[in-house]
Amino acid sequence: MRTLIDVDETGFYLKDLGSNYGRGTICHRVRVPRHYTRKEPKVNVILAIEAGDPRLAPNLVGSVQNPRRWLKLTMENVDQFVFGDYCDELFGDLETNPVQSGNDDDRIIMWDNLGVHNTAYVTHIMIEERASPNIFTTMNRPAYMPKIAPIEYVFCELTCELGKIVEREWTMQHLEQAIRDIVARLGRDGKFNNTFEHCGYPFL
Repeated sequence: MRTLIDVDETGFYLKDLGSNYGRGTICHRVRVPRHYTRKEPKVNVILAIEAGDPRLAPNLVGSVQNPRRWLKLTMENVDQFVFGDYCDELFGDLETNPVQSGNDDDRIIMWDNLGVHNTAYVTHIMIEERASPNIFTTMNRPAYMPKIAPIEYVFCELTCELGKIVEREWTMQHLEQAIRDIVARLGRDGKFNNTFEHCGYPFL
């Protein structure tokens, strides 16, 4: 489990909820968001997380208590080049700022089978042909199985935390800063590790 890094992306819009329409079930009232289009501005979030290495002291970056996360925010659509550049930044950090255990020498990058993850630009140029002392391999998670993706639980927590603090007067800059602040707090004290365990990844 300590060799895995889970990567995915999501997006956030600043939109009013539709107050006139909703759905009702027993004991619950749900307001449904209004429709959006691709032309509307949004913050795209690309995020990678690790479980942390239990061999590291709790105060060290990369430990179970203080795991790393790699965040990129962009207003651009996430195509193969945006995602490939993100991978380059992620791998560069692992190469130049490795943890003391040597665990970063061999890392497995997990993601779903979205098209931009498996283009030649990403898999061949950014990974297989990378001139690196490290070994980076990729693993596609099964399609339509978010329950075994630790990153999906983190996105749910991020969404929940944003919902608690968002204000009507926010701009996209407020949204970006709030995402950065929340992501910096997530996963500490073993929470990322617990999420990987919950998703069924064994400690090896």
